[in-house]
Amino acid sequence: DIIGKVGFGRDFSSLTGRPCSFLDRFQEFSESSLRLQQGIGGFSGAFKTSKAVAGLVTGELATSKRIVSQIEAEVKAVIADKKSLLAGEGGCPFKGAAPA
Repeated sequence: DIIGKVGFGRDFSSLTGRPCSFLDRFQEFSESSLRLQQGIGGFSGAFKTSKAVAGLVTGELATSKRIVSQIEAEVKAVIADKKSLLAGEGGCPFKGAAPA
């Protein structure tokens, strides 16, 4: 929450329990990754190809790709918002600060 608020001016509500689509996507991705690892009926084999096949058969691979696309879009939106905010305020707030 602190990084979100100070760094990006966003309240992600991670400590309050209020819904947050940004954090919900990461939760969904974590759950999808676990299902991919478990494979079909709990058996996925030891190789990446067998896990990929299991992911294709169950549809979990498509679900993971969809979630990753959503996360990417949200991250880009957060960064774009911050860039436009900085541009409106005259640029980087640390520009011209004394070196450490």
